Amino acid sequence: MWYRKKTVYRALLLALTGVLAVILVFFGILAVVLPKPTESEAEKRTLASRPAFSWSALFDGSLARDYETFYADTFPFRDGFVRLASRIEDSYGIRYDDVRIVGSTPSDSDDETPARTTAAVTTSAAPDEPDTPSGSDGTTLPAHVTGEPTDPERPSATTAATTAATTAVATTAAPPEDIEPEKANGVLIYGTRAFEMFGGSENQKYRYAETVSAYADAFPDIDVYNIVVPSSVAFYLPEKYSSYVADEKANIDDIYGALGGNVIAVDAYSVLGQHTAEYIYFNTDHHWTGLGAYYAYTAFAGKAGFTPRAYADYEKRTIEGFTGTLATSTNDAKLLDNPDTVEYCLVPVETTVTRWEKGASSGSSSTVLAEYAKGGNAYGVYLHGDCPRIDIVNDENPGGDVVLVLKESYGNAFAPYLIPHYGKVIVLDERYFTGDLAALVESEGVDEIILINNVFAANTKNTTTRLNALLEG
Repeated sequence: MWYRKKTVYRALLLALTGVLAVILVFFGILAVVLPKPTESEAEKRTLASRPAFSWSALFDGSLARDYETFYADTFPFRDGFVRLASRIEDSYGIRYDDVRIVGSTPSDSDDETPARTTAAVTTSAAPDEPDTPSGSDGTTLPAHVTGEPTDPERPSATTAATTAATTAVATTAAPPEDIEPEKANGVLIYGTRAFEMFGGSENQKYRYAETVSAYADAFPDIDVYNIVVPSSVAFYLPEKYSSYVADEKANIDDIYGALGGNVIAVDAYSVLGQHTAEYIYFNTDHHWTGLGAYYAYTAFAGKAGFTPRAYADYEKRTIEGFTGTLATSTNDAKLLDNPDTVEYCLVPVETTVTRWEKGASSGSSSTVLAEYAKGGNAYGVYLHGDCPRIDIVNDENPGGDVVLVLKESYGNAFAPYLIPHYGKVIVLDERYFTGDLAALVESEGVDEIILINNVFAANTKNTTTRLNALLEG
């Protein structure tokens, strides 16, 4: 009997070994013959490229290491496996008070990280919330925040089962009140919405104000506007987690209070605060939506002295399936399973557009909107993403005023609304534009300058450094 069991065991072991060998050979062949991807939509980054051969790299071992990285990065169906792993990871353990520490660092193409806090926390709303859900702390949130219905009469998310739990995915979870926030990277996820944790900077906010004021001093004959945009934290973070973050409104007020008298401050905070029941920020991404940017445009219009177009008058299109930076940086299954929708407005006038790519010495013909954008890159529909420069001429008013917009990625969704009101809109990305700003302002006959930054960028040294460098030439 024992001999028969041993024979069966060996047969099963050989069969499993054979299946594993077939799988490895199959994927090995696919890794060789399939086209190599260059970008990861799941992780929003450029993948490793095939390393160039050199004898020195061969003998010092770096060639083998680089090839290992290359094949790991371009493994067949890699993005699918990454997301599968996140779902498996998310299923482990029990969350304390429906909270877990995921220890993630948000992806940040804007290089704004110094103004964030460390606490990377995931909270899950109960699966039965109504259209106007309540957080476990009693905070009422708009329906689009969590995307999950719940009973408003349900008890706190802290149940006997969750209270007894102390271990969560990949780490030990402590109650929220036991987490000491610091000023570094962090994401808090509540239901199906993610928040970047804002830490602020007492020094940098005043340096930013000083830099913006310097623009008004350098161009005394030009109207200089400043728009500091709050993040979703300012409006949607449940009250029980407010101790993790700095006060964005107070920070913005301090910036505006320190601006020179020649700068015209635009209060985007107040107008956004009047529309928090609407879809003004993405759930899975750190940007605002096109609708959020629209409301800031109406606030700007009030300061600039023109009447904004009604949002209902725009022809609109949508892109489904947008999983943003906060979903891909945390790989949280709830975020990945509940993507955002990107709505954008078509430009209501005929335009002639010239766009400069990174590193290009001249521009080429383009469009305002990148309607080919999809999936994780859907926010790139606005101005084709982060280009160093894009010039948009209103063909129906070619002799109108010229406005120059200095921005990071938040400005992408804002700038298109300006087009009907100006003869020309020049958009410069402060991170990538390397030309002579003063010469451009003079040669283009710029009438107005708008500096628009999200609150994280306004509290970051890199932003003031870049803006100062442009001003100094």
